[in-house]
Amino acid sequence: MIIDNIQSQLTDEHAELTARVNVEQAGVDNFDVWYRFPREFHPLAETGDPFLAAFLVTCMFDQQNLHINGTLSKKLLKRVQDLQKIYSDWFPILHPISISSTSVHETLPSRTKDSKTASFLSGGVDAWYTLLSRRDDVDILITIDGLDLYENQEVWEKTLASTREIAQHFQKQHVPVSTNIRWKAAPHRRDWGKKLVGVKYRSAGLTLGGVLSSVAFCLQQDISRILIPASTDCEDRDFYGSDALIDSLWSTENLHVEIGRAHV
Repeated sequence: MIIDNIQSQLTDEHAELTARVNVEQAGVDNFDVWYRFPREFHPLAETGDPFLAAFLVTCMFDQQNLHINGTLSKKLLKRVQDLQKIYSDWFPILHPISISSTSVHETLPSRTKDSKTASFLSGGVDAWYTLLSRRDDVDILITIDGLDLYENQEVWEKTLASTREIAQHFQKQHVPVSTNIRWKAAPHRRDWGKKLVGVKYRSAGLTLGGVLSSVAFCLQQDISRILIPASTDCEDRDFYGSDALIDSLWSTENLHVEIGRAHV
């Protein structure tokens, strides 16, 4: 897989980060992926970090090497070897691949004087727990259209209204985001479950930590830490794509990725 043409652009409605995905696989067409944020976040960080995070698991499943025509975090490029080792140990259907880029970066310029922490807010219990337990740490609440709420406009509008109200109540900045990344990075693969017989597994979750991190990577010039609400308890070994062991490995020089602890 080759990812190129990474661009940050300003439209009438959004700050948008886009890329072209060239799939070197018979019967699969090339396609574009995008992330859309409020206009105030333009320009978004033009790095390959979001796309590495989003497509790593898919490339491991397809046994496709991944090359990014752009810059990758030097720290992330090193840590992705550990991520691949964990993923392939947990999920036998995933195989280590080669990852490369045209350049690497160590730091990106920040647009803010103060370090800011963001957390994801869907309205679910995990997100609520993270917000309530870390309310003094959190500055920004991110709500994403295109993950659980994919192509359901009515549910999205209700969720957007309720999460905006929550952010106002807690005096946090609310950032609505839309993306097509989940359904491009993790297309339905009917044989995933069949190949995981005997392994505790949740079919929707293999790419979760990477996809959430990919959204945060777009904001590396605006936030220094992202909290990913925990999907499992720390002692739960029901292997999942978001986990206390692996999520922190997505961290870069600019952005620390941290999982919210779940005790409920």
